[in-house]
Amino acid sequence: MFRAKLGPKLMAVSQLPTILKKGGQNLKRILAIIPMIICILYAFLPICKIVAAIGGYDFVLNNYPISMIVLALISIVAVVSLNVLKISLSKTQAVFSALMLPLSAINGLLYIYQSNWKLTIIFVLICCGCSIVMLAKFSSPFILKIVSAVLSMLLIVLLLFLAFVDFIFEDFGSNTVMKSLASPQNTYTVDVIDSDQGGLGGATLVDVNYNNKTVNFFFGKFSKFPLRIYTGKWGEFEKMQISWKDEHNLIINGIKYYLDD
Repeated sequence: MFRAKLGPKLMAVSQLPTILKKGGQNLKRILAIIPMIICILYAFLPICKIVAAIGGYDFVLNNYPISMIVLALISIVAVVSLNVLKISLSKTQAVFSALMLPLSAINGLLYIYQSNWKLTIIFVLICCGCSIVMLAKFSSPFILKIVSAVLSMLLIVLLLFLAFVDFIFEDFGSNTVMKSLASPQNTYTVDVIDSDQGGLGGATLVDVNYNNKTVNFFFGKFSKFPLRIYTGKWGEFEKMQISWKDEHNLIINGIKYYLDD
C-alpha cells in the first residue's frame, strides 16, 4: 500500500529531468525570437503616435515610467540570456537585432518628450546600450548593420541633446491650467491656461478638449487633439469672463465662439 501511494510521486520525480529539458527548450525558442519581440515593443509607441496623428488624434501611455522600466528590464534580460546561453539567431532575427538600436532611439525620444519623470533618460540609455550590444554581436547583414549604426548615432546625439536641454531648462517655462469649464452636456471641456515662459514672456490660452472623442485602453488612450480657440496676453486669465451659452457656443469676454464636432 505504501509503495502504491509512493509510486505516482516517484514517477513524477523521474519525469522531472524531461520536464526541465522541455522547459529549457521552450525558453530557448522564446529567446530565439526575442529581437523581434523587443522591436515590436520599441515600435509600439511610435506606431500608435503615427496612426493616431493621421486621424487627428494623439496617443499617450497611462504610465510612462513603469513602461520604460519594463522595456529596460526586458532588454537587459534578453542581452544577458542570449550571451550566457549562447543562443544562435536566424537570419530574420539577426535583421531585427540590427533594427533594435534605431527603434530604441526613436522610442526614447518620444518617452523623453512625453514623460515628466527625470529618470526616464537613464532607462532610455539602458535600452540603447542593450541595443548596441545586439547590433554588435547578433545583427546582420553587414550593410544593414552599418546603416543602422550611422542612423542610430544621429538619433542618439539628438536624444542626448534633448535630454540636456530638458535638464537645463526644466524650470524655465510652464503651462498651468487655471480653470476648467465643461459644456452643459459634457461634450467639451474648456481649459484656461496660464503659459509662463520666463524671460520669453507668456500668454493666456484657451483650449477645447473633446470629451466624447477619447478611447481608453488598459495601457493608454487615443484622444482628439485639443483645439486652441484663443490666445491672449499673459495674466489675462485673472479677469477673463468665460461661460457656455449652450452646448456648442462658448462666450469669451463677450465674444461668441462656435464649436462643432
